[in-house]
Amino acid sequence: MPPTPEGEARCLEWLNYVSGTVHGGSFAQVFRPERFVADEKDFAAVEAKGRAKLKDQFAYMDSLLGDGRDWAVAGHNSIADSYLIAVYRWGGRIGMAMKDYAACTRHAERMMARPAVARTFQLEGITLG
Repeated sequence: MPPTPEGEARCLEWLNYVSGTVHGGSFAQVFRPERFVADEKDFAAVEAKGRAKLKDQFAYMDSLLGDGRDWAVAGHNSIADSYLIAVYRWGGRIGMAMKDYAACTRHAERMMARPAVARTFQLEGITLG
């Protein structure tokens, strides 16, 4: 967590948005449509809605990250940045054109430049794209 009360509040703001809206709402619709509808014939519509919402949500996060800040909470690498690289990677996994989100891509690349992140990805056999 960032060391200041304002930084902590901003970090929690990011965590709430990413966990509740991006992950818990939209990615859940893509990864687990059965949580939203019982009939398999409706799964494709649920997934499509999740994908459409993700495009808007990544555009929003891109606009925030695109203001010149270095991290989600300016000046402080935090747990929010770790969550952001995770959802960025998930976007690529579901076929989103993540390079279209230039600020999110720069953020993910900045995270990958951190030795601990690069080492973890390597150990786990994970790729960014």
